[in-house]
Amino acid sequence: MAIRCSKCGREYDVTLFEFGHTVACECGHVVDLGLPPPDAARHRVTVYVKGTASCPLCEEALHDLQMIRRRRPFEMRVVAIETDPTLLSSFENDVPVVFVDGKFRFRGRVVSHILESLLD
Repeated sequence: MAIRCSKCGREYDVTLFEFGHTVACECGHVVDLGLPPPDAARHRVTVYVKGTASCPLCEEALHDLQMIRRRRPFEMRVVAIETDPTLLSSFENDVPVVFVDGKFRFRGRVVSHILESLLD
């Protein structure tokens, strides 16, 4: 799964964002996950995705989460399940898997209106 640079279109694997929220693109632009300022985030959303394989549902979920985040700021952590054998065996057939504030909430698809109510 990739995050695209809005300036040049170059794509970066989502796993590059696991330890930081930005990547310096070769074109000079800073690519980020769109994280809100730390003081604006009351909730933490963790999304488990396939980082190395194509996953249309993962891409859709990340897009939906980013759109919701513009209205209701939250901290978002994206984790590629391939980075941990336990995660891979737990979630391989269920991604994306979404936890809100440490509690399991969604598998496969994110239901936007439910997520928004959880973030209120």
